[in-house]
Amino acid sequence: MMIKYNDIIIVLFLLFDFDVNEYINIDELVCVMANCIVGFCKMTNQIVPHYSKISAFSKMMFLKTDVESDNQLNVKELLEWTFSN
Repeated sequence: MMIKYNDIIIVLFLLFDFDVNEYINIDELVCVMANCIVGFCKMTNQIVPHYSKISAFSKMMFLKTDVESDNQLNVKELLEWTFSN
């Protein structure tokens, strides 16, 4: 079975939507990014960046991704950002 990249993004979205409101807020996005980055670094024997760098990157990403400027990301915004960067 072939898993598509956008399916993985949707699963991560659903997994980290802790308040189950169908949106990702900044805290949830920082959690997603921290878990993914740390996991990838450990799997590839890379140095794990300091949490403050992951948090800063996540906040920058959030601002660029939140095209509706409503302080929350829907799955469409996240997919659009993912495939345009």
